[in-house]
Amino acid sequence: MDDLEQKQMASLKGRIKWLEEENDQLREQVRQAHAALTSDDDRFSTVCHKLHLSRQLEQMVRCLYKRNGLVTKEQLYVSMYAHRPDADWADQKIIDVQVCKIRAKIGKDMIDTVWGRGYTLTEKGREFLKNKLEEVQGGEGSSNTKVADARGQIVDTIAGSPQGYASSIREPGT
Repeated sequence: MDDLEQKQMASLKGRIKWLEEENDQLREQVRQAHAALTSDDDRFSTVCHKLHLSRQLEQMVRCLYKRNGLVTKEQLYVSMYAHRPDADWADQKIIDVQVCKIRAKIGKDMIDTVWGRGYTLTEKGREFLKNKLEEVQGGEGSSNTKVADARGQIVDTIAGSPQGYASSIREPGT
């Protein structure tokens, strides 16, 4: 190989390395965008799956989480069976049993009973679920992450934000 071929080979190797690095950065951006675009429902289902909650228990926890305050037994009953209207619905006393199962899986102090009226998710329970949802969205312990976009600009992405928006764009080295 002569000198010219060696320079061309070195140039091609440098270009390949640059493309591989850019590809890795773009893959990370796609991963972050996917996490940001994952719907609340998908994240909620993932959290409930990790907590080993059945579909019915998931529906009840979702109802408790989305409604800030008292949730009646009737509302929980409908949340359990609304997705399968043609099925035989169990006796409404099943709600008490299912709440007991939820408490066994996520903690006894996560749901309060309002005697004769229904249930509420405690602040501790709400915070627990909120933290679990954030873990699913951005990964455990994630915070602001710096990545380079396709043009080589540094972008701060906020992994914990609901939309995962870029907070600022700067030129490299600034």
